[in-house]
Amino acid sequence: MQLNCHKANLESMVTESSLVASFKAFDNFLMRSFILFWALFPLCYAVPALSQESSRAYLYDRPSRWTYDVGAAVGNDQIGSYTEFDLGANWYRSQWLSWRNALFTRFGENYRTLFGLNTSFRGEANFYAKNSSFGAQAYAGPGLQVATLESSAGFAEAGLVFKIGSIYIGGGVKRFRYFQDRSNTFGRFLAKDETQTFLTLSSGGTF
Repeated sequence: MQLNCHKANLESMVTESSLVASFKAFDNFLMRSFILFWALFPLCYAVPALSQESSRAYLYDRPSRWTYDVGAAVGNDQIGSYTEFDLGANWYRSQWLSWRNALFTRFGENYRTLFGLNTSFRGEANFYAKNSSFGAQAYAGPGLQVATLESSAGFAEAGLVFKIGSIYIGGGVKRFRYFQDRSNTFGRFLAKDETQTFLTLSSGGTF
């Protein structure tokens, strides 16, 4: 019986070690992808401008533009449920790639009110015509959060948004890697790695 107990404990330790190693490998993959994307992103702008002819064709098919949006979100993280308001500006150099910057504030139960800026590059797939009132958009990409309360972090995000008239309803997930140690309102230290899920409601326009 004692041997069986030791064997069970050993198997449990091996399983736990395998899970920890898997999470570490996944986090390392996210960070490498984040660094690689930011390093290679300028090529997306440089290649179409290599010749005047290709540059004209590129801008004709995918005009550069700025858009803005105002929105609210509800979500969950390791502290609990939160509410967030944000004001965003998005630069599109093409129909499938955007640079987003959003000022935000986040608050909730057991939360200290957080203020910050999220900046990210998003690859996008749009499933609606330019002047259509209905459609959908899927997006994914890396980003950087600069925030108060030691909450600056790198992140990877993905989401799906539905357009209904001038209203956008969607949801998504973000995986964070925080740069500094943090604690909640009770003084308990929080993990540096965190996954957030959220639902959004927003509206906006084009400059």
